[in-house]
Amino acid sequence: MKQQQPGFILLAVFFMLTMAVILVTQIYYKAVLYNSFIPVVIQREHAKQLAQSGIALALNQLALQDQKLTPPTEKKDAQKNEQNPEMQAKQLLKVLLTVKNKWQKFSFTQTQDGFEGELSICITCEDGKIPLNALIDYDQKTFKSNKSINFDGAAFFKDLFESIVQVSGGPNFFESVTSFIKEQKFIPHEITQLVTAKEVKLLRNQLFYIPQEEGQRQEICLADLFTLWQDQPTVNPLLFSAALQIIYRLNAQSLLKSVDQELIDKIIEKFSLTSANWQKDWDTFLKPIYGVSYNDLPKELTPLFSLKFEPRVFSVLCYAKVAQVEQKLVAIIARRWHEQEEIFEVKKIYWL
Repeated sequence: MKQQQPGFILLAVFFMLTMAVILVTQIYYKAVLYNSFIPVVIQREHAKQLAQSGIALALNQLALQDQKLTPPTEKKDAQKNEQNPEMQAKQLLKVLLTVKNKWQKFSFTQTQDGFEGELSICITCEDGKIPLNALIDYDQKTFKSNKSINFDGAAFFKDLFESIVQVSGGPNFFESVTSFIKEQKFIPHEITQLVTAKEVKLLRNQLFYIPQEEGQRQEICLADLFTLWQDQPTVNPLLFSAALQIIYRLNAQSLLKSVDQELIDKIIEKFSLTSANWQKDWDTFLKPIYGVSYNDLPKELTPLFSLKFEPRVFSVLCYAKVAQVEQKLVAIIARRWHEQEEIFEVKKIYWL
């Protein structure tokens, strides 16, 4: 005989309602999480693609295809320029003097581009930085010197690091870098390897150059001071990096504004790109930019000045922002020739 169990149905109903509430709550939270997470993922991918498009913009400018920087000429003149390496070099110099070490900003709208976003790119040239490996003899564990041009490697680096101390107030890296050189069994191929040196670790968060706005302090960045992509022991004064301008007090304020167009035209027209005479040319062409006469430059630095304009490697910093999501990268671009054809190649990308 079955026994009556009062309240069983009521308890069952409450149990089912409880399970339903738990299930609906879980579905609700998953839906909320999905709706908040998926748009961020989509925005991140859009920002990533936008940052990568900054590389294409830089390539376009370096290849002299940006009509704003290098306006089109008549067909006859264009054909002559394409066949004239000197004219191409002058046009490239004009582009670099206009854009190097500075932000170029682009805005995108839903109406014109199908999305809203912002892209900033900054082009720097590795030829305007100190070619670290080219100035170090890793077999002898010492700095290279060249008596024929009156260059003393140890004196140069000692003066360099003393100048950094005077500008930044930080520690002197000379002994630390000297110890780093002696400890190396192989030639470094990444500038980040230098961060393993004792005092240089302080610069681990100041690796890549980021242009600052007016009123902000411009930091000395390791990859803006040294380069491992240049195999010649030279620095081109036309392409000085921001770090060198700051360290040697070469009118760092000029980083905030563009070079006067009349001066650029004067350099393009009269400066020799194949046989510079810096004792004569500096005060005429570069003193207006850097605010320092040739005789006031450090004597340890001037022997490194390149006599030819032939930039081979560039760095491109790209900042992309879509909604509140940012993506940042630095691309290394190499310029070379194959059967008289100019080729630009993306050698490496660092995601920041």
